[in-house]
Amino acid sequence: MMGFPVDIAFHNMVGSPEVASRLKLHAEGLGRYHPRITACRVTVEEQASRHRKGKLFNLRIAIAIPGREIVVEHAHAHRVTHNDFRLAARDAFNAARRQLRDSVRSRRLKTADKESDAE
Repeated sequence: MMGFPVDIAFHNMVGSPEVASRLKLHAEGLGRYHPRITACRVTVEEQASRHRKGKLFNLRIAIAIPGREIVVEHAHAHRVTHNDFRLAARDAFNAARRQLRDSVRSRRLKTADKESDAE
């Protein structure tokens, strides 16, 4: 499995090397779900604090694959669970995995349809 570049960016917050490293590991792990990822960009944004909910995090994961880009945005201001950064990252990467699996499945179905049409 070849690696691909992973870019981590933080907005409205100071990102720590530990968090960036964890996000990079999550992003690199996406390569197991799609063999042709060419790049991945993870953006973490901290929203302004809310009195009752505390800090809220938005994550955006943009995954480049040949012919398209898969974008996952998790901006759940209404979900209290996303005041925990780890849960917000987990949910965003789970969604990215689902979309990558769907992309691979769709590509396989298209290939199978073309092969059956050729016969």
